[in-house]
Parts: sequence; structure tokens; C-alpha cells
Amino acid sequence: MKNCLSYIASVLLLIAAPLFAQKPVVELPELQEWYSVSGTGSGVSYLPGFSSDGGMNAIAVAAPNSPTWYNRFAYDTVNQFSWSPNYGSEVVNQADFNGDGIIDYMDLYGNVYKGVEKNHPPERIPVTQYKFELLSSFRKVLDVNQDGNDDIIIKIKSNAQDNTDICVIIFGNKDITKMQMIPLASKDFRWDVLVGAYMNQDGKARIVSYRNDNTRWEGFILQSVDVKGGQTGGDIKIVLNIMDSFGSYLSPNEQPKYEQIYPFIYQNRKNKSSISLGIIPNGSGTTQFYSIENDKFISKRTIKNVLFEPLNQSIDNDSTDDWIASGNLIQQKGFYVVYSDNPSEKDSLPKMKFPMNCSDGRIAKAIGDVTGDGIGDLAESSNGCFTIFQGIDWRKLSADGEAGKLDFLLHTTEPNPVNNDGKFVLPISIERNGNYMVSLYGIDGRYISALFNGELPKGEIRLPFDVKGLNISAGMYLIRLSDGKHTREHAIMVSR
Repeated sequence: MKNCLSYIASVLLLIAAPLFAQKPVVELPELQEWYSVSGTGSGVSYLPGFSSDGGMNAIAVAAPNSPTWYNRFAYDTVNQFSWSPNYGSEVVNQADFNGDGIIDYMDLYGNVYKGVEKNHPPERIPVTQYKFELLSSFRKVLDVNQDGNDDIIIKIKSNAQDNTDICVIIFGNKDITKMQMIPLASKDFRWDVLVGAYMNQDGKARIVSYRNDNTRWEGFILQSVDVKGGQTGGDIKIVLNIMDSFGSYLSPNEQPKYEQIYPFIYQNRKNKSSISLGIIPNGSGTTQFYSIENDKFISKRTIKNVLFEPLNQSIDNDSTDDWIASGNLIQQKGFYVVYSDNPSEKDSLPKMKFPMNCSDGRIAKAIGDVTGDGIGDLAESSNGCFTIFQGIDWRKLSADGEAGKLDFLLHTTEPNPVNNDGKFVLPISIERNGNYMVSLYGIDGRYISALFNGELPKGEIRLPFDVKGLNISAGMYLIRLSDGKHTREHAIMVSR
């Protein structure tokens, strides 16, 4: 009877616990590292529809020597685009600034590059530049004044003594060299910091900012962005109106609760009325969620010991945006986990995990289907570190049951890139003894040669290879490892 009661108590505790805690991270399928490189900067941008040559999508990475846009495959030296010397950056925004249906680009430093043809790279030299002092790389492309030309909202530092500029809005124009840059200033407050911006379901622009004012009130405010003038070429004026707020007054000796937060705004791409504000109180390791409905903040839920961030794309082959999470509740240091549902709206179980290869940063970003398998991928980036992970279809793995387990992983070659002598070591993690085949393919999927076929034991394996006799040219290739049921692949670079 005692054992029965203990069992019932355990079940009740499990039911009472959040679903976020009920899936051990160690049991989750791990995303395969597809490519990694050192010596990079911290930024990465995903650029869909960048070019018709070599693939429709591109990513921009702060690579050694200069920021380069890689078309479809990262570090594919054949299909790449570089700025003219002294221009460009790893942070790039796409927008149709002049409303001609062709995408234009703005880099981190305010340089604007005019698109010349649909699905083709832009001009390599900027047509104009807008100067501002950056507070972060946050930017949001919206048509704020609804004139058919994209505008861009940029989070900046203040240059004024008597006020704080929350951000600037650069308004699109038929003449891309004559766009107006308007600062949004908040007077009489110690500082306002832009959290995010969006268009509501009625097509009205809204911004959310963090405020800590001269009365020691600390909190978050929602403001409308009302635009006056500019429709016929005159000056644009902006009026901010507070729609809602939440917060509290700090005691004389109380430190701000949110001064070092990483807040975010998430808007569902399919349901524009579904808007979430996520805030992480200083040092708490906890995510607090609010929804914004009819221009009002509504407290939704607090999830302790988990830090969430939206990816704004899918990396598991479904139509729902995915989220990444870290924190104490994950119960396995060194990993992020991926959720397929919006955690601000409902409990859900994590679907997959990937390692924190870039330990000094927390930048993970969905980058579209870089690997060409039809499923979105993601990149982790930090100063000196850049890694691409392949997305997986977790529903297919679940349907396959035990047979669907991915029990092996490929790691980065040593050295990386492979030197001109053709010799390298391939580290492999294997959870089951068995027969495995290692093969070399071209980046286009063309089979080149089998490198290994035989039994491998469970554990951490280091396979030595020499591909010099294959007479392959310098460039990017794929190493594929198969157990006869499943295949993992990892990109490698061969130098000459």
C-alpha cells in the first residue's frame, strides 16, 4: 500500500510540474553540426531570395578578411558575393525602400545598396549612407506610414544631452537617395530603450520600450507611432502616444530590475494579432510573458529557470515558428533545446537539442534551408565562432520509434580546413556498435568515393583519412556517415 501511495504521489508531482521539465534533454535527438569555422565575428543574417545563381537563399557572416555573403551554402567559395572594399557587414537588412518590387539592402553602418534586378545581388557600392550611433543590431522593417515603401526602425544610442532617442525611423522613398531619417526622442527620462516594433492587425505601427524615468518608475510602455506629412515630399513628423504600460516605482536604494535584460517582441507570421512580449528580469534565469491585445499588455505566464528566444522560422519541417531555450530547467549544461510551439501560449515538450559550441555568446538564428534537404537550419554565432546545424523532422523520428533514433554524430574535421596534403581526422560520436559507411560527395550531391566501410564500436571515434589520391580540387565537399538506415552529413573545406 505504501509503495502504491508513493507511486501515486510521484505521478501527481509529474502532472503538476510544467511540461517544459518533463522531457530529459539527454533523450532528445541532437542536431547534426553541418559546418563550423573559427575566427569570425558575432553577427549572421539570413537573406531569402538573394540570388538566382547557385540557390535562392544566402547568409551573411563576419568571415575572415571581409564580410561575405554566401549563397545557399556557407563557405561555398563558388557561389558567394562580397562587397566592394571597405563596405558591407555581417548584419544586413532586406527592404524594398523605393517600392519597385526589387529588394534593397542596408548594412550595419547605415549604407544602403540598391537592388538592380529581382532575385539578384544588389549594387556592391552604396548609393547613400545614414549615420547614427548604434546601441545594438536590432532593426525592424515595416511600412510605418503605409505608403508602399518599406521603412526601417533602428535602435540607437542618444547623442543629445537633454533627451534620449529611443530609435530612428528611416522612411522609404521612390528616390532611394532621399529617404528621411527621423529620431524618436523621449524627453525628461533617464533613458528609454527600444524593445521591439510591429504592425498591429489594423496596420498601425507600434513600439515597445523599456523606461526608467526621473521619478524612479521602471517598466515597459507601448506607444503608437503616428506619422504626419511626407506624402508629397515634405518633412515627416512623428507623434508618439502611450497606449499602455506596466511597471513599478523603485525604492531609494533599490537597483533596477530590468537594466540588463534581453527582452523581445514576437509576432506570429500567420496571425498578426498574436503578439508576445518576453522579458527576462536581471539575473533571474526566468522568462516572463505578456501578450499585447487591443493595445493592452496582458500578463500571461512566468516560466522559471528557462530562457526563451523566438527563432521566427521553422527548423523541423512544419509550418510553426520554433523557439530555443536554455537555463537550469534544461538540466543539461552545454545545450540549447528547441520547442515547436509558442511557450507564451501553452506548455509543450522540447523536440530537439543542439550544443552551445560558441560558449561566450547567445546568438542562435534560423537561416533557412542552407543544406539543401528541404528543412530549415540554424546557426550559432559569437565572436570567433560560427556553426551551422541541420534541422530535422522530429515527427518522422517519433513515428519511426526506436528505429528513428539518430545514434551517431559527425564533428568538424581536424584540421579545418583540410590542408593540401589531403590528410585529416574525422571525429565521430557513436552510441551503438555496428556497420557504418563513410563517403565523400561534392557540394552538389555528386558521389565521389567511399572512404570507409566496416564495423565501428560504441564511443568517441577518430577516423584518419587521406583524400589526396582522389585528385579533388580545392573547395567545399560533404562527408556522409550512414548506418544503413540513417545518414548524417558534415561539410568540409579542402584548401590547396
